[in-house]
Amino acid sequence: MIAKKFISKPLSLALLAALAVGSASLLASPDEDHGGNVSSDDDSDNGQSRSRNALSATLIAIPPTKGKGYGQYFVFSGGDGTTLNADVRLALEKIVEDGDNIILNTHLGITEDNAEDAVITLFIGTDEDGDGSCLTEGPDSICVLVGGGGDDLINDDGILHAAWALSLRDDDGELRGSGTCWSNFESTEVIPQFDDDGNMTSVVFNIVGGEETMPVIDEDDGSMVGFGAPWFDFDNLDCGADSSCEVIPVMMGQWED
Repeated sequence: MIAKKFISKPLSLALLAALAVGSASLLASPDEDHGGNVSSDDDSDNGQSRSRNALSATLIAIPPTKGKGYGQYFVFSGGDGTTLNADVRLALEKIVEDGDNIILNTHLGITEDNAEDAVITLFIGTDEDGDGSCLTEGPDSICVLVGGGGDDLINDDGILHAAWALSLRDDDGELRGSGTCWSNFESTEVIPQFDDDGNMTSVVFNIVGGEETMPVIDEDDGSMVGFGAPWFDFDNLDCGADSSCEVIPVMMGQWED
């Protein structure tokens, strides 16, 4: 049994309020030539037969974040091997012809030049309160995405964005692909950080135990995407086993069949 410390009710209400306000996504669908996503109606992957009962999660930006994300998780037919794919995209700027570009996600301080230095972390866990996230309960698994390139990632709406991707496969107990995941924690502690006005600024996760392994994701589990960067005054950006890390929640979503 994983021991969890539940975070305060105001944080849960703040996340729900943020989603209720909503924000129009400034990003188009992920480019076909980027990321590790596999269509849910495809029944093969690298010559391997896979289950049609894939779980997917649409990661919705938490205002004022401008961005979007997507995840897919499936077990190969016969139970031999598991795959987890995820893409996260954050808008950098709106390209304006004959004018000054509009800088986006200014609260994250992210640009085309520093995107590679940012850390994108996917938290996965049981969504006990039904808010679409696992943040208020604490994560069962933590995955780190890699990437951040933005050189030629401009969509049809003229939005320059940076993209991070995870394409991870469990092959007979070995993890293969980009990024990594940790699960089987002994305990997780979730501590929200607030400014002087009572606004949540970030979240600290204190993780005890854990091992590098593929998550076990169930339908209706929740996800939270965290953003970290060296230009923030955070003590640690490295989330994983036996660690304490700090991130800014930027997206959330629920895993569904």
